[in-house]
Amino acid sequence: MMTLPSILDPLFKTGTAIQEFIAWKNKLDGKGKLLIIEMQNNFRYLQMVSKKETDLDKVIHEITTGQYKQLLSEGFRFSSVAKGKIKKAESLKGTSLAGWAGKDSLALLHSLYSRVEELIIKYPYTGTAEKYNWTLRVNNILRLTMLLLNHQRK
Repeated sequence: MMTLPSILDPLFKTGTAIQEFIAWKNKLDGKGKLLIIEMQNNFRYLQMVSKKETDLDKVIHEITTGQYKQLLSEGFRFSSVAKGKIKKAESLKGTSLAGWAGKDSLALLHSLYSRVEELIIKYPYTGTAEKYNWTLRVNNILRLTMLLLNHQRK
């Protein structure tokens, strides 16, 4: 099981995270809602992998960045979805997320999707290669998602 900064720990509970995704989605109009739904679905699949309820092999083809890519191609203003800077929190200090404190949430959103895209592209071809620690990569994507979700709930 992955370790989380205390500020994010409640979000790893599926029901809590999904409620927060729904609240975030309800604040948005149109296409932004579709992006949040995509993030929510990816979160569910990756959380099942992290909790060892299923293998990445079984869900990798369900994980998608299609909505994100579509919105990129349309010139969508992602700043309408990810606003402001990530707040500093004591529990982030000394973690892999500490570097995000004070940075723009929009950069976090793009980084998150870049990592998901890398997972989608590489895993089917390198899943058994020892140099890739897919469990760690899945957990890092989940941490970034929860950091963004926590930021948006404020």
